Amino acid sequence: MAAGNVDTIMTAIDRRARRVVDAETLRELQREALIEEAIDETGTVGELPSAVEERFLREHFTRQELEEVRAIDDDLMKVHGRAPQSKREGVVRLLYENINGLNNRMSGNTKLDRGREMLDELEVDIAAFNEIKINFNHKKNINGLAQLFNGGESEVKVIHGCNVHEGAISRVQEGGTGVLTFGQLAEQFDHMNSGQDVTGLGRFSFSRYIGENGISTWVVCGYQPCKSKGPSTSYQQQRRYFIEKRQPDVKPRDKFFEDFIALLKRWRDEGDRIIVCLDANENIYTKRIGRALTEIDGLAMKEVVGDYTGKQLGATYFRGSQPIDGVWATKDIEVLNACVMPVGYGMGDHRCFVVDFSLSSLVGRSLVRVKKLKARRLNTKLPRVAERYNQLLEQNLIRHKVDDDHRTAYLAETKEEARLALASSEEKSKQYMAHAESKCRKIKAGRIPFSAESVTWIKRSEVYRTLLRHHAGRKVNRGNLKRKCKKLKILRPFNIPVVEIAARLKACDSKCDHFRKHGHHYRKKHLDRRLEVAKKKCDEAAEKRILAIIKGERDRRFWRKLNYNLGKRMGGSIRAVQVETDGGDVVEYDTKDTVEKAILENIHGEGKRFYHAEEAPICKGRLRGQFGYNADTVAARAVLDGTYEFSEDYHEATNQLFEQIAKIRSLVPMNSVETLIDEATWASSWRRSKETTSSSISGFHFGHYIAGAESEYLSNYHAVKISLALMRGISLSRWQRGLACMLEKKAGSRLVTKLRSILLLEADLNKANKIIYGNRMMNNIRKYHLMPEEIFSEKNRTADDGALAKILFFDIGRQLRTPSAIASVDASNCYDRIAHAIASLVFQAFGVEQSATESMLTTIQEMRYFLRTAYGDSKRCANSTLEVKYQGLCQGNGAAPAGWAAISITILMAHKADGHGATFVCPFTPSKSIDLAAILFVDDTDIIHINMKKRETINEVYSALAASVRSWNNLLMATGGTLHPDKCFYYMISYYYDEKKQLWLYEDHSDDCYFDIELSLPDGTPFLMKHHSVEHPETMLGVATSPSGSCRSKCRCSEECKGPLDVLIEKASDCAQKVLGSKVNRRQFWTWLSACFWPKVSFGLCCNTAAIKDLQASLQKTYYQLMPVGGMIRTAPKELRDLDIGFYGGGFPNVSIECAIQQLNKLMMHYGCPSGNGIKVQVSMDLFLIELGRAHQPFDESFQQYQSWVTPSWVKSIWEKADHYGYKVVLNNIDNPFPRVGDKWLMRVFEDLQFSSQELRQLNRVRLHQQVLFLSDILCVRGTKIDTKYKKRLRWENEKWSKLDFPAEEPSSKDFKVWQSALSQLAPGGLLSIRLGNWVHIGHKLQPWRYCAASNRLFRYHDNDFMDIFPPYDNNPRRYVKDGGDYAQVQYSVACTVEEVDPAIYRLISHASLPGQSVPPSTLWEVLDHWGSMWMWEDLELTGSFEFLVEAIIDGSLVCVADGSFIKEMYPDICSAAFIMECSKGRGRLIGKFSEKTLAACAYRGELLGLLAIHLLLLAVNKLTPTLSGSTQIYSDCLGALHNVENLPPHRIPSSCRHSDILKNIMIHCRALTFNTIFSHVSAHKLDHFAWKELSRPEQLNEQCDSGAKMAIYDTDPNAGMAAQPLPLEPICVYVDQGKEKMTSDTGERVRFHGHRKLAREIFAKRQILLPPAFAQVDWINVNKALHEVPRLFQLWACKQVHDIAGTNW
Repeated sequence: MAAGNVDTIMTAIDRRARRVVDAETLRELQREALIEEAIDETGTVGELPSAVEERFLREHFTRQELEEVRAIDDDLMKVHGRAPQSKREGVVRLLYENINGLNNRMSGNTKLDRGREMLDELEVDIAAFNEIKINFNHKKNINGLAQLFNGGESEVKVIHGCNVHEGAISRVQEGGTGVLTFGQLAEQFDHMNSGQDVTGLGRFSFSRYIGENGISTWVVCGYQPCKSKGPSTSYQQQRRYFIEKRQPDVKPRDKFFEDFIALLKRWRDEGDRIIVCLDANENIYTKRIGRALTEIDGLAMKEVVGDYTGKQLGATYFRGSQPIDGVWATKDIEVLNACVMPVGYGMGDHRCFVVDFSLSSLVGRSLVRVKKLKARRLNTKLPRVAERYNQLLEQNLIRHKVDDDHRTAYLAETKEEARLALASSEEKSKQYMAHAESKCRKIKAGRIPFSAESVTWIKRSEVYRTLLRHHAGRKVNRGNLKRKCKKLKILRPFNIPVVEIAARLKACDSKCDHFRKHGHHYRKKHLDRRLEVAKKKCDEAAEKRILAIIKGERDRRFWRKLNYNLGKRMGGSIRAVQVETDGGDVVEYDTKDTVEKAILENIHGEGKRFYHAEEAPICKGRLRGQFGYNADTVAARAVLDGTYEFSEDYHEATNQLFEQIAKIRSLVPMNSVETLIDEATWASSWRRSKETTSSSISGFHFGHYIAGAESEYLSNYHAVKISLALMRGISLSRWQRGLACMLEKKAGSRLVTKLRSILLLEADLNKANKIIYGNRMMNNIRKYHLMPEEIFSEKNRTADDGALAKILFFDIGRQLRTPSAIASVDASNCYDRIAHAIASLVFQAFGVEQSATESMLTTIQEMRYFLRTAYGDSKRCANSTLEVKYQGLCQGNGAAPAGWAAISITILMAHKADGHGATFVCPFTPSKSIDLAAILFVDDTDIIHINMKKRETINEVYSALAASVRSWNNLLMATGGTLHPDKCFYYMISYYYDEKKQLWLYEDHSDDCYFDIELSLPDGTPFLMKHHSVEHPETMLGVATSPSGSCRSKCRCSEECKGPLDVLIEKASDCAQKVLGSKVNRRQFWTWLSACFWPKVSFGLCCNTAAIKDLQASLQKTYYQLMPVGGMIRTAPKELRDLDIGFYGGGFPNVSIECAIQQLNKLMMHYGCPSGNGIKVQVSMDLFLIELGRAHQPFDESFQQYQSWVTPSWVKSIWEKADHYGYKVVLNNIDNPFPRVGDKWLMRVFEDLQFSSQELRQLNRVRLHQQVLFLSDILCVRGTKIDTKYKKRLRWENEKWSKLDFPAEEPSSKDFKVWQSALSQLAPGGLLSIRLGNWVHIGHKLQPWRYCAASNRLFRYHDNDFMDIFPPYDNNPRRYVKDGGDYAQVQYSVACTVEEVDPAIYRLISHASLPGQSVPPSTLWEVLDHWGSMWMWEDLELTGSFEFLVEAIIDGSLVCVADGSFIKEMYPDICSAAFIMECSKGRGRLIGKFSEKTLAACAYRGELLGLLAIHLLLLAVNKLTPTLSGSTQIYSDCLGALHNVENLPPHRIPSSCRHSDILKNIMIHCRALTFNTIFSHVSAHKLDHFAWKELSRPEQLNEQCDSGAKMAIYDTDPNAGMAAQPLPLEPICVYVDQGKEKMTSDTGERVRFHGHRKLAREIFAKRQILLPPAFAQVDWINVNKALHEVPRLFQLWACKQVHDIAGTNW
């Protein structure tokens, strides 16, 4: 009789097998259908399982199949051995089975579901499968074993093998093996040596596990083919392979035996342990392979099931009669249990083996289960829980009068009395808070998702358990139980027999287990039903809550899966640590006691991390006695007062710090940081906290205080207790118990000195530290303008701003070609190496009360450090000694970041006071300058040196840098800190001109020992800083930089040397490999691409100055790899990959456009600001303009034509992108007008003379050397002829011919000949063909010569306010000779041009009167006109004279009101503003209104425009009256606009801030008014509810402004094509769409749209889809918008349809 259908037969066998297995052990494995038929609705027992089975067989199987099922041997349906029980600690469970094929799909795969269920329930650590029958090389098999069995939280390591030589034939491939490793055993998995059959036939796969003490174990899964004739069988596949290898006589079974046994013997000879899982396809006891494994002369392994049970195996295949499968192990592996499950229990048609081994015999030690923390009952996100907690706690605190303890502490005369009173309050509150939490809710496991179906079975199981307790004689409330049974329709509960109750309970448990696995489906149905009910009831609130729950749960599931597959693998809990001995050996500790002891001794032990601050000079000798630990002594007060006197042996760096501390105290009032924390501040701070944050060991977690924030009484209670402790300098005993959470800095690194120790302080103490130090002290620093520009960890500054500062420093040096230097001097363990005496002095200097500093620092000094590791929280602790106490601020302390910032500020002030650093001066506006000494981001520090005032030699630069670095090192050591030698390096940067290449090149000083810098550590140990070549890139703040500015590393010193473009490619490649190995679906892929991939890859892209072609090419390889995952075929046109989806592109990020967006955002944010980066950008921009030398708007020039004229820089890279994509950048603050009427840029004149591009480059070099910009620069003062000095000779090196700083140039003699030729063509015969007009401005050219016609004498001015006098020579009225020098300067207005005809004899060429100093504006209108952008003032109406504004400000009677308007339905791109400035005493009134047309139009922008207009008018008044004092009141009905204008940051507005152009304008120009501005809110539209007379005057003015703003909109022609105009005094504007659309804030959306539109135009034309004229007719704005709103896969479909791209089978 022919065999029946295997799948249907195995379904029946599965039912029989699962009746045999112990129900208690494997109760989750019972089938839902069997349970439902065995238990009726009331829970009573129905048909017996065997009867159900018979009925099932009759209904679903053919007669042939029935007979085959019934013919199965009963022995095959029994467990051979003892069925597996719940897995114990120290056990490794192995499951092995021949699964007879597996489908590759994820859904609807019953065999896969069964396998997952089996692996979960048996808690399998290692699974070995053969006959997988999946061709993993086929393109349609998208899921690997890792994806198929990757459903839980534990890590999975997979090794699988298949025949790789016949990959494209079929998705199904006979044979195949695999070994899967789950959970903690994956940590011992050896990636390097695990693998598969070297022939690529997939005959066997093996995993290796490395343990301690040299123990390693191999688990190998093999499949020996049976001799068969079918073409697709494993045997025939191997035959074909050996025939192709010209080995036709090789028999696959013999070859398998030889290779397999040889491999095992090799491992055994090496001393390794082995476990073999094998389908031998022959009797394992009598045939050769089984004998070879077990014979003494062979491998001497044991067949584990037979050996353990004492009985040989029977048949292992359901149609077989012999044992052909088995598991063998070497005798040094301990077997704890072994069994063979019934046929049908597993996934396939072979019997399943389950074997338990001892972990110690496999890897030498037991794995540690991470001890989980106790769940919190208090969860403020749950309804009514926080309310219940607050209610209980308030009742107890009030009942027991705990506030009396606070009153006692406040009135206490001594500190000790106050401490005892607070301790009493602490003890009571601890009990009451714990009690309130225990009663606030019933905690539930939550393992079963809630639904109406699941809750019924949960409640039934609870009732049946209660009934069992009742029958056991325990006390039960019969009435309550009876009512519950009635609700659940359990009839006559007390009459049900115990046996039946147990059966019903078992059925309920089975149902609960079903819902635990599949409950999310029922949960979704439940929420959908509740949503429908809410909709029918029109309950919008309930509907909104349910929708939020649905969305939240869906998002959590989506992101949990995505993060599990593609998220960053974090370092695990600390289970073992390594300690380096004095001899250099590494010893590992892996038990709870040894791990804790090693950490406490090596981190918290004496002389270790928290004692290092003792090396500070203030902690030694006489200074220790004078200042102690907390600097609460007379000497400390003397330092703060500036009266402290050092002894003769003083420490210089400490003295420098003391001087700066005294200086800070003189600026910041004493105790100006408020110590008292009121209840409103306390509650507000806690409401913004994250509840899941861990806190210390006492159990007072964040939830207690977040819940208490909703109660005025509790907020006041906690705030008062904290305030009393801080005001009295008390450290509560609870605070002195810290929990050090040990983390791996780098995953896998267990060296104890490399661990990160995060101290979990008490939540209330940490919050108080954040309020006092993080908020109030830092606000004090900002208030008194003590926050230096060098610190980039400050609020509103970012890490990439710090990286950009470094890029700009390199650029300025490169543009000037002047020697410079930079040194990286990172601090080591900065938070842990802070001497408390220094910290206390610094904190007090910045205004913190001494008692508050004492409270915090004493807590750290007396801290007892407990540990949190994988073993849980330790009982032992480490604490300081009586003689030497702990210091530092501790990582995890809320005061640590602010404290380190304050100390860094003090160090920086002392460093700069010693003369170190650099001054950056803007060439065109020397008044814009800033002194900077470093670039700091927490402990990452770069010391900089450059001299823009003098061209130093490289030796001078070296001396300055060495002195600066030593100064910084000494100051750092004076605070208790030290440098990190491994992270210290420096660059010496200088240039030389290569005449052959005609390029400026870098000199290499890295190998010159003369430039070595030696420093010392606090213990006196010297070390040499690393001196890098300028081509060597280093990564700081996540961005790779090098002085050369190269984006690809040219340094070959190591593989780690990577330029910014290399880092970008590497990050992208790493991310891509993770995706390619994860097989995520398309929706997940595109979400990951935008939310994970690009944010990581693009960080620091704003600092990347690579050319567009390099940026475009950088990620093409990565995109090529990722395209199939996203659903695009790789043969799709290359240019479509990174075209935006809004233009029917592939949607991968376009690196070049995204780089342009980030750079333009940074340019808009920094340019024109008085910040460090703002000044640097301005300096670089000025140098860029000077070097280009042909336009006031350099970004309008052609990059392709003029790029060779300009030195590579960050600004130049923006120019390239602006020119390429058509962006328009307009500079409005360059003060460099033409000196004369009719003047021109000299390089433009040369271009008009038709010089070649090579000659123009030569002329530009000479022009820069001669310090020339305009045509007038090379002419005599009358403008008629060439000034001969420009034509006769090159300027001497130290000679200045201009007020501006020009880049250094070294023109050759050939260059100068071209220059002379050009000047000759320009002025044939020496005379200019066209005479320039009159002088308008003095200009940048130095005019040192003056002429006095009355005395006929010449005068030469010097920079030192002296002059030389030249009377006529030898009575010749046109010749002059020096008579004397060093005369006091006398100002003459007539300048002249002279020529040296003989040595020291000069001839007068020409003379002319220079224009005088420009007359400053004298009226308000002249000031506004001088600023430009008069469009804001066209409708200005004045009542009275402008002087009324001054008088009203003086007496405080000026009232200013502004309002904005926006009518979206009628004018979506127009907003307007109106303003009124009125004297309340009737002196006058100023009214204005205007509108602005912009795509950013909105009501909020209108409000801001009105406030801007008022501020600009007030600024104009202040310009006319610089010493004006008084005040003015400013009103607006927009709270958001008032708040943002009133609280502007000091130096920069983030570009992400909406309408940053307006806010930036106010910040730059209007913050320094000499009178006060008071901002007030006025209610809007009061006239709708009240009569005019009932309104206050500001409300009346607001109504008028509202009407005026609306009128301004109505007066604007919406069809007029006007572009948004620059604001008055706006330093820079960025436009897109050919200058029609101005960027008002973040440029991302619009810059991206217009950049991709340009690319799309070219692509569509190239592919003949749309030619440019037709392309221009498409409404791409709406097309783009529509495409961005549809699902991602529809966007992909649209791309394929438009561009005729084939799909992909990925």
